[in-house]
Amino acid sequence: MLDHLAIDPAFDLEGFAAEYAMFLRIARRTSEDTGAGDLTEHVSISEHSMTLAKRFAADYYLVLVSQARDQIGRARYELKRAAAQLDRKLR
Repeated sequence: MLDHLAIDPAFDLEGFAAEYAMFLRIARRTSEDTGAGDLTEHVSISEHSMTLAKRFAADYYLVLVSQARDQIGRARYELKRAAAQLDRKLR
């Protein structure tokens, strides 16, 4: 299931979701295969954007894409809160 809120109507959500889902699968597999444990959070910062993914429930991720200049600490906090709320709803 894919649900979203986009401020920028030009953002290609479907393309992003497909590519980022593959990226998360690879990162998760790499983390497990190297003994680092299960991937619970992923942060990617590029020239123009910041992408944070927070795992909740069994195999769900909550993903936030913002401008690179936004505050990463606040973004991580809000994702953690939202993921906890969604996790409770799914139980």
